[in-house]
Amino acid sequence: VTLYRCDNTPLTLPYPNGTTSIFRIQSVCDNTVRVLLLEDNGDGTYTSTNRFAAINLDCICAIQCLGDTTIANI
Repeated sequence: VTLYRCDNTPLTLPYPNGTTSIFRIQSVCDNTVRVLLLEDNGDGTYTSTNRFAAINLDCICAIQCLGDTTIANI
């Protein structure tokens, strides 16, 4: 998924190789979502960064779901 802030910009988070706005939702609890950060390979596949983040959903106004994808592990 891609999560969008209330100003219509994608939420972008850092990881050791750069930044990403592509996430896999791991869990939702109350008003918080735990996501796995994914690296876009540029060919319709993604690589797991093995980095997680907890995001307060009060800061999110929209969500864009991706089509079926392949996620490779590092």
